[in-house]
Amino acid sequence: MDVDTVQKISKLAKELLQHNMAPSMDEAVKLAENMLKTNKDITEVKERMKPIEQSEINKDALIRKLINMVNQHEKEIEDIKK
Repeated sequence: MDVDTVQKISKLAKELLQHNMAPSMDEAVKLAENMLKTNKDITEVKERMKPIEQSEINKDALIRKLINMVNQHEKEIEDIKK
């Protein structure tokens, strides 16, 4: 574990103790470690989701573009029929 992580855990554990969210420093440290690990896991999932979200945005844009093209062609067809 790197120094930065140890400092984050220590700081969070102290905060947890101050707010009576843990009965002891040992429990506060365990809780802080779990909280930071969960946060890291969530961040990793979000990072993995970014390309998927961008892909969905691109698909939506393409669908809107196709719908506009179809509408435009329908109008042209109606004009030709007249």
